[in-house]
Amino acid sequence: MGTIILYLERQILLSNVTCQFFSYTYAINCNQKGAVFMCSEFYTKDEVMTVLNDHNVMHLYHANTVKTACSFLAHKGLFSRQEMEVRGYPQTAQKSDRIDMKYGIYNDIFFDSCDIHKRAHNANKYGPVLFVFSNKVVYEAYHIAITRKNPIYWENSYQINENEHYFINIEDLKEEFHYGDFGQSITFHNQEQVSFNTLQGIVLDCLPDDLLKQKNFKQKWDSAYCRLKYFVKQLDKQVPLTLRSCDELCQCSDFYRNKHLEIDKFFDI
Repeated sequence: MGTIILYLERQILLSNVTCQFFSYTYAINCNQKGAVFMCSEFYTKDEVMTVLNDHNVMHLYHANTVKTACSFLAHKGLFSRQEMEVRGYPQTAQKSDRIDMKYGIYNDIFFDSCDIHKRAHNANKYGPVLFVFSNKVVYEAYHIAITRKNPIYWENSYQINENEHYFINIEDLKEEFHYGDFGQSITFHNQEQVSFNTLQGIVLDCLPDDLLKQKNFKQKWDSAYCRLKYFVKQLDKQVPLTLRSCDELCQCSDFYRNKHLEIDKFFDI
């Protein structure tokens, strides 16, 4: 088993002058037979911004665990799972990792169009820390691709099928994009890092009061909050760290009461 490195180079020409140069490097693991990587430009950043604004999507969201979030904060940006691994930054394993590797999207950075915890009235399965960006973060993307459904449901396939897995043109996106559809992720394809220039806030889940009365859960949550607060203060800009306030419909308290192992995973530092 080995690794093949495939170099794809693209040039943008205006009036016969090379204005910008991009070089993408893809690693294909030989045990992922048939794996291919998309290189099509589906839509421009301005087109994506128009769609987001038309749907009143003013923010993009990224949820993760406390450990991974602290690594982001310590190094002042979001990173792809692959880049975190390459740099040796601490991160929490996710159930989607193997699938992301299979489809060659392990080096992608994922955003949601809504606060999934708030909209689903339950804890976000990727973690209790929510990074809230202005939608202008799309201008940092090298290559934007918006999924039709979550990659964990891309079953019975060994490669990316662009038409099946992504919106492949702006007309398609305008017609079928829906605010709050959890499967429609805004992905920055094959991108190692996104800066915090457009980061506007960070939200941390609270544990239910009955759990916080127990010493082990109280220590776990307090340590996580203090750790996050420390790294937030080290940023080059002021970013509010707020504690989530849920409405009466939210079921996250039951989630945490019944998922003690998830608490260990989510709030570990």
